Amino acid sequence: MNRAELVFSKLKLTTKLGRFGKIMKFVDAEDIAEWNRIKAIADSNLKGQEAELLMKKILGQVEDHKVFSTSLGDRIVDLRDSTNGYAHEIKMWKDSVSYSGDVVDQLEKDLELMNTLGSDKYRPVWHFLEGAPT
Repeated sequence: MNRAELVFSKLKLTTKLGRFGKIMKFVDAEDIAEWNRIKAIADSNLKGQEAELLMKKILGQVEDHKVFSTSLGDRIVDLRDSTNGYAHEIKMWKDSVSYSGDVVDQLEKDLELMNTLGSDKYRPVWHFLEGAPT
């Protein structure tokens, strides 16, 4: 079975977190200022949308909300890069992320897609951005 790639994004230097993830830094001072603006947004839906826009800017050429069909139902990926197979999921977190509900459903669908399409065509990357959950 393939594994999902987990990427934790915070305002720190790149650091390995074992085989499943790493901490990444934002690209420049403008991105840090934008992230600080986003973290201050009270509405969690708006905060999530703004975080996706920032990640889209950082990642470059990606599609918004790409839909994949699975036996478990549709998997809607926040951002998709068809050139390398990366399927980016953006999550807001504070202290921990609950392994239940939507998170479990999305992970199960990601595993199915990796196993059916191949990890070269579907590679989930989860970005956990520090802030109140969305």
